[in-house]
Amino acid sequence: MSDSKKLDELGQPDQRRKTRTWWHPLLVSVVDYLSEGVFDVQEEMAVGQLPLRVDFAMLWNERRDLPPALKRDLAVLAERMERYNLVEYKAPTDHLEYGDLSTLIGCAYLFFGQQRKPLHHSEVRLFLLVPAITAGFEQEVAALGLSARAEQPGVTIVGGDVFPVWVIETVIAGRQHPLLALFSPLILQDPRAIMKVLSESGHTALLYYILQQIQQFQFRREDFAMQHTAVEYMDEVSEELKASVIAAIPAKDRLRGLTAEQILECVSLKEILADLPAEERLRGLPAEERLRGLSPAERRRLRDLLDQDPSSLGIGAK
Repeated sequence: MSDSKKLDELGQPDQRRKTRTWWHPLLVSVVDYLSEGVFDVQEEMAVGQLPLRVDFAMLWNERRDLPPALKRDLAVLAERMERYNLVEYKAPTDHLEYGDLSTLIGCAYLFFGQQRKPLHHSEVRLFLLVPAITAGFEQEVAALGLSARAEQPGVTIVGGDVFPVWVIETVIAGRQHPLLALFSPLILQDPRAIMKVLSESGHTALLYYILQQIQQFQFRREDFAMQHTAVEYMDEVSEELKASVIAAIPAKDRLRGLTAEQILECVSLKEILADLPAEERLRGLPAEERLRGLSPAERRRLRDLLDQDPSSLGIGAK
């Protein structure tokens, strides 16, 4: 191997770029919504003079109990939070790589060292929110001389450094926390099932909020797509959200203000009649109208039935 080649391999840093999908700003919006002002949720928070950023940080504004919605919907994250929480998120179309752990820990040191008021290291918590733990991540843990142990299914804590790191696997944890599934690869496999679970568990207002956020992304699609990846999945998720929100609205409220013509634009008269019992379909029609369109054979059959005893047909005499 030539000296110049050795220098290239050893002296040049990895130029990996962070992948930023449309799920990133959506997750930040949802976390901010659930925090109810208890945390100052900052997207892409800079941790130093260099352009080093974590995906988002949750900085506790007030020493009070966490909001019930946050503890319920993101319990796997909320129950491990401290005063300062730095979070790196890997979207459904991304994965954990060798170097991600070191970068997060490095950002924590920069954040810690640049605070005007001295902190204790226990006040800073680090989180990797990822689809799954990978072989590259395990290699990095070993290379850094750190240890990793499972706290519960889908949650691993990496220790041995000043700042422990909680790794939350969204595919596993998302099966127990439906909201987390919305930000995991599970949403690409069966979005309808996830929306159904969230809707039936009393999350209609939250689903409506999420739908509003996505619609804002769609409104500025061209500029948004230049800054975010995986936008091709956004419309599908939006449609499933819309269907879930609409389904939660009572039928009378959904139809309020619509004319008969507008209703028939969405569903045909044939489909409406098909769901009605025969008695309901014929009610209000004169006898002549009911007979119109019957073939001669059908009319003869009707006469034969009229000549029979009503009780033999299961019809009460009136």
